[in-house]
Amino acid sequence: MEERNYQKEERFDPHTVEALKHHYAEILRLLGEDPTREG
Repeated sequence: MEERNYQKEERFDPHTVEALKHHYAEILRLLGEDPTREG
């Protein structure tokens, strides 16, 4: 495992993440996929 010289910190806005989740699900539906399935 490589040594890192920094501490990575990821912060996400919960409202934005929720909005993106709905958009991705709709895109999958439009492509004919089932967004509720695993995988």
